[in-house]
Amino acid sequence: ITAPETLAITRTAIAKGANSKLGASLYARGPMRAWEEVAAYVQQLQDRGILAATDPMLIAIHLKGLLEAGYVEPLLWGAKTKGKMAASVADAVDVFLRAYSVQ
Repeated sequence: ITAPETLAITRTAIAKGANSKLGASLYARGPMRAWEEVAAYVQQLQDRGILAATDPMLIAIHLKGLLEAGYVEPLLWGAKTKGKMAASVADAVDVFLRAYSVQ
């Protein structure tokens, strides 16, 4: 999602999406579908007792926010990100597991 081509498509979809059905359609067929898959996987982890039992889509959305924090928004605006992506991802996963792991 941080590739220049992906960011360009996202910018275009957002800019044009408010004035047509294109944005909603692209969102439904791209990002939303991907996060529905993540939610389905979260549900499997919940069924195995690994993650807390709450709305799987909410958990997926929280993971998305943690993973994108500090990276996607600056890149969409053409600004520099701070820190290293690998460290940011590791921190996001740590926070996520502390919030939702039952172990």
